[in-house]
Amino acid sequence: MNITFEYANSNSREYLELLSINKLHKLKTKYPSLKKADFFFKIDNEIKTYKYCGIRLSTPNSRIFASSNNHKFDKAIEETICNLEELLEKNNETNS
Repeated sequence: MNITFEYANSNSREYLELLSINKLHKLKTKYPSLKKADFFFKIDNEIKTYKYCGIRLSTPNSRIFASSNNHKFDKAIEETICNLEELLEKNNETNS
């Protein structure tokens, strides 16, 4: 799987990448058709406590995107992965 990371105003790169890859691995195990993941991390300039995580996943047939804000990056990643899992589940139901 091809994974890319983009950052804006964030210095926690190694930690975020390890955490993201770990969470993504669980999703990839459940949905082996995943081919690519793009992660976007940002700390809000005006409200420094807001951490943004966006993830775009590519499968052979589609692309899906989800994002969330939280006071901690690990929670934002977790929420975004949960949102993506729901979207993948819906996608599987419509393609079945």
